[in-house]
Amino acid sequence: METTTSWVFQYTQPIPEAIYPNLKAGIENILIKWNAHGTLLGAEWQLLEGQFLYIRLQPDSNAASGCSIDSLRKQIHQLNTELNLTEAHAGRIFFKSEHSLESIEWNEIQQAAQMGKLQPETLVADISPANTQLPEQVFRPLKETWIAKML
Repeated sequence: METTTSWVFQYTQPIPEAIYPNLKAGIENILIKWNAHGTLLGAEWQLLEGQFLYIRLQPDSNAASGCSIDSLRKQIHQLNTELNLTEAHAGRIFFKSEHSLESIEWNEIQQAAQMGKLQPETLVADISPANTQLPEQVFRPLKETWIAKML
């Protein structure tokens, strides 16, 4: 399995199509200048499900430092503010239901499971950096995530 370092920023709502060109330009501007102690970092990004900004270091890139990660987060937050986009807080759990993408607060996990909304095979967004190395690993069956421990 290919491994790399990645970050996922989740939004409360899907990114409107009208904003996407500005988001794309802003992210590309951030990433082309992103560096660790003066050494440029190679990174790529994708918008997943129209609502999750996925950024990862390219496998042959230098490692990101704590300062460079803080800088990336700060610049993404600033871009979000400029574009009037609202990030979902880390306690928000997103999952795929039969017809849509839904979300709940982490303290509603047990109730959602009791109601049948969350099953072991339900695809949930696991944005833990260790678990989101590739874009296709962001949504995983609940039983394979930290969320299973909450049930």
